[in-house]
Amino acid sequence: MTETEFEVVRVHNRRDLWDACADLLNDTWHRSKTARLATLEKCCAELPDGVALLTHSSGDDTPRVVAFAMVLRVGDNVDDACPGVLIESVVVSKGLRGKGLGRRVMAAAEDLAMRLGFRVAHLSTHDKQGFYERLGYVSGPVVSALRSKAAAAAAAACRENQAPAATAPEARDGHDKARDKSVGSAVAVPTAAATPPPPPPAGLPP
Repeated sequence: MTETEFEVVRVHNRRDLWDACADLLNDTWHRSKTARLATLEKCCAELPDGVALLTHSSGDDTPRVVAFAMVLRVGDNVDDACPGVLIESVVVSKGLRGKGLGRRVMAAAEDLAMRLGFRVAHLSTHDKQGFYERLGYVSGPVVSALRSKAAAAAAAACRENQAPAATAPEARDGHDKARDKSVGSAVAVPTAAATPPPPPPAGLPP
């Protein structure tokens, strides 16, 4: 695999990537790394979970995280007929922006949502409206990102069933404040949009 080829992975079972994901996020939006790692600690197979875009340099077995997005459940009563997800913390490595990696990681996040049975994605932006509109997103009503009790219980059960990693971060106090209030500048679109972004470069593992 060359530096220009990419692999998509879910991060709930890739603790070896958590430090790199936290560093990538903090390179754009600085906050406590402890809080970043605590948020990643909550990832599980049933959501919330993150998707990361990796590159592999020849002669180096350590993958490089070049893009990331987090996918969370939206409260059940946002749209009873078509529950959705919130895609947040979409970020691309600064030196690689403008090369289509934002579209790739968004495609990976949407693919994950569809694999889990969701058909609507929500997000919040204050300065990237044009980017998301080009992906088929449209302005929508403000929604609550607070997870339902059922979703929270499912996530907790999922984490309990996960096998412990050899090394786990000490941090456990996450940055969930954004989930406790309504999301501003919301945009929403069915994930099966008429003009979808290109598919992710590799299939997402379960």
